[in-house]
Amino acid sequence: MNLNEPRELAPLLEAFLLASGKPQTLERLYELFEEGERPEPPVV
Repeated sequence: MNLNEPRELAPLLEAFLLASGKPQTLERLYELFEEGERPEPPVV
């Protein structure tokens, strides 16, 4: 899975946001991924 590809990343972020039930900050979204696997900022 290429997390820098928006089409592959979008379903993961969507699932997290729906499961959380409330808005999340970009910082929180980045914390979902291991440091070496985090997508580049413009992608999120």
